[in-house]
Amino acid sequence: MITATVTAVTVYFAFAVCKALRAHKQLPVTGREGLIGQLGRAASGIATEGKVFVNGEYWDAWSEQSIVTGERVKVAEVEGMRLKVTRISEG
Repeated sequence: MITATVTAVTVYFAFAVCKALRAHKQLPVTGREGLIGQLGRAASGIATEGKVFVNGEYWDAWSEQSIVTGERVKVAEVEGMRLKVTRISEG
Protein backbone atom coordinates (compact mmCIF):
# COMPACT_ATOMS: atom_id res chain seq x y z
CA MET A 1 0.00 0.00 0.00
CA ILE A 2 2.81 2.42 0.89
CA THR A 3 4.72 1.63 -2.30
CA ALA A 4 1.66 2.29 -4.47
CA THR A 5 1.00 5.62 -2.72
CA VAL A 6 4.62 6.78 -3.02
CA THR A 7 4.70 5.80 -6.69
CA ALA A 8 1.44 7.64 -7.44
CA VAL A 9 2.61 10.80 -5.65
CA THR A 10 6.00 10.68 -7.40
CA VAL A 11 4.38 10.32 -10.84
CA TYR A 12 2.00 13.19 -10.10
CA PHE A 13 4.77 15.57 -9.01
CA ALA A 14 7.01 14.58 -11.94
CA PHE A 15 4.14 15.39 -14.30
CA ALA A 16 3.51 18.74 -12.55
CA VAL A 17 7.20 19.71 -12.69
CA CYS A 18 7.41 18.84 -16.40
CA LYS A 19 4.35 21.00 -17.16
CA ALA A 20 5.77 23.90 -15.11
CA LEU A 21 9.12 23.75 -16.92
CA ARG A 22 7.41 23.66 -20.32
CA ALA A 23 5.26 26.69 -19.43
CA HIS A 24 8.34 28.58 -18.23
CA LYS A 25 10.12 28.03 -21.58
CA GLN A 26 7.24 29.34 -23.74
CA LEU A 27 7.63 32.69 -25.43
CA PRO A 28 5.32 35.52 -24.37
CA VAL A 29 2.14 35.75 -26.40
CA THR A 30 0.82 39.08 -25.12
CA GLY A 31 2.14 42.55 -24.67
CA ARG A 32 5.16 44.12 -26.29
CA GLU A 33 7.26 40.94 -26.44
CA GLY A 34 4.38 38.97 -27.94
CA LEU A 35 4.12 41.31 -30.94
CA ILE A 36 7.74 41.01 -32.02
CA GLY A 37 8.02 38.43 -34.78
CA GLN A 38 4.29 38.39 -35.55
CA LEU A 39 3.21 38.40 -39.18
CA GLY A 40 0.62 40.70 -40.71
CA ARG A 41 -0.34 42.66 -43.82
CA ALA A 42 0.18 46.27 -44.80
CA ALA A 43 -3.21 47.99 -44.61
CA SER A 44 -1.80 51.01 -46.42
CA GLY A 45 1.32 51.77 -48.36
CA ILE A 46 4.29 52.36 -46.09
CA ALA A 47 6.95 54.69 -47.47
CA THR A 48 8.09 55.73 -44.02
CA GLU A 49 4.81 55.45 -42.09
CA GLY A 50 1.49 53.70 -42.59
CA LYS A 51 -0.90 51.14 -41.14
CA VAL A 52 -0.58 47.39 -40.71
CA PHE A 53 -3.02 44.67 -39.67
CA VAL A 54 -1.47 42.33 -37.08
CA ASN A 55 -3.30 39.88 -34.78
CA GLY A 56 -6.71 41.24 -35.74
CA GLU A 57 -5.80 44.86 -35.00
CA TYR A 58 -4.73 47.88 -37.02
CA TRP A 59 -1.47 49.46 -35.88
CA ASP A 60 0.47 52.55 -36.85
CA ALA A 61 3.69 51.33 -38.40
CA TRP A 62 6.93 52.54 -39.89
CA SER A 63 9.58 50.93 -42.00
CA GLU A 64 12.96 51.70 -43.49
CA GLN A 65 11.86 50.10 -46.77
CA SER A 66 8.96 50.85 -49.06
CA ILE A 67 6.04 48.44 -48.55
CA VAL A 68 2.99 48.22 -50.83
CA THR A 69 -0.59 47.81 -49.56
CA GLY A 70 -1.37 44.12 -49.03
CA GLU A 71 2.23 42.94 -48.71
CA ARG A 72 3.07 40.59 -45.85
CA VAL A 73 5.10 42.16 -43.06
CA LYS A 74 6.88 41.03 -39.91
CA VAL A 75 7.06 43.07 -36.71
CA ALA A 76 10.68 43.87 -35.88
CA GLU A 77 10.28 46.35 -32.98
CA VAL A 78 7.64 48.01 -30.84
CA GLU A 79 7.97 51.71 -29.97
CA GLY A 80 5.08 52.82 -27.80
CA MET A 81 2.01 52.23 -29.95
CA ARG A 82 3.94 52.04 -33.26
CA LEU A 83 5.40 48.96 -34.86
CA LYS A 84 8.56 48.82 -36.93
CA VAL A 85 7.92 46.31 -39.70
CA THR A 86 9.91 44.69 -42.46
CA ARG A 87 8.67 43.22 -45.72
CA ILE A 88 8.74 39.45 -46.03
CA SER A 89 8.80 37.56 -49.29
CA GLU A 90 5.82 35.46 -50.31
CA GLY A 91 7.96 32.58 -51.51
